[in-house]
Amino acid sequence: MLPPVPEETLSANPLFKALYEDLTTKILNPEDLTSRSSSRDHHVLDQELRTHRAELAKSQLLQRELETVTRGAGSSLLPDELQEIIDLAINAPRTPADLPLLSATIDDFHASLPLIGQAISRSLSDSALDIARIAYPDDTNPLLLDSKLDHLPADAAHRRKTLLHTTSHLTSLRSTITTLTQQVLSAYSTLTTLSLTHTHSSSGVLVAAQGAAVARAAHMAVVASSMEGKLGVLRAEAVRAVYDDAAVEALANYRVHLQDTRARLLARRRTVEGELERYAKAGSDMVGLVERYGAVMR
Repeated sequence: MLPPVPEETLSANPLFKALYEDLTTKILNPEDLTSRSSSRDHHVLDQELRTHRAELAKSQLLQRELETVTRGAGSSLLPDELQEIIDLAINAPRTPADLPLLSATIDDFHASLPLIGQAISRSLSDSALDIARIAYPDDTNPLLLDSKLDHLPADAAHRRKTLLHTTSHLTSLRSTITTLTQQVLSAYSTLTTLSLTHTHSSSGVLVAAQGAAVARAAHMAVVASSMEGKLGVLRAEAVRAVYDDAAVEALANYRVHLQDTRARLLARRRTVEGELERYAKAGSDMVGLVERYGAVMR
């Protein structure tokens, strides 16, 4: 169900009070499900919500700007006496008994609205230019930035949409990279197992030494490839805050690199298996030679 709203809040916001009462008494049933089936009614309600949100945003923005021109950097735009009047008008607690006492202050506030409006307009313009400088860091001309303010909401929405799409694509690339990494590790594990199997079956010092050397070489190749890949990932992570084309390209290059590494390991595996088979077929002469070599080495 809708959360309860204090009566003080409803009294201070009559438009919101009317909307809240309309929702709780006419639009929604006790289960917070809509009691209207007409799509036209839903459209009207959606438009009303949008209107109230816009009005609430304007009120909050006006409240902050009034505080800015009285306390912040914009306080120099208005005389000190007028700043005190504004501060008293917007922050002083009000009761029905206080209204006669504040009537003169409120009258002065209303009389000064043109001057206050100019100060707020100038403050809003400065804030808008600051936002435009953030959105368009390459543009330094204030006139050019001011001309882009009307396009800023559309540009911001487009950038957010692009960011979400790039984030989704990056997640897909990470999943693909994880799969390729598992395949590379599986190929390395298979190569190591075959090397150990042939080493034990050959029972020769030279074959064992060669198998160990091959395993170490394969391990170092995988380590080197892994380090190179990690550097690529670190570079991508350094720029992932904006998810630009450079990050996506780096991850794509890393994916290609992992595929090449897997292909090289499979080719090396076949070569090692062939060499080990030739040593195994050498017969007793090769075994005797290995035994004499082992005796000399001891």
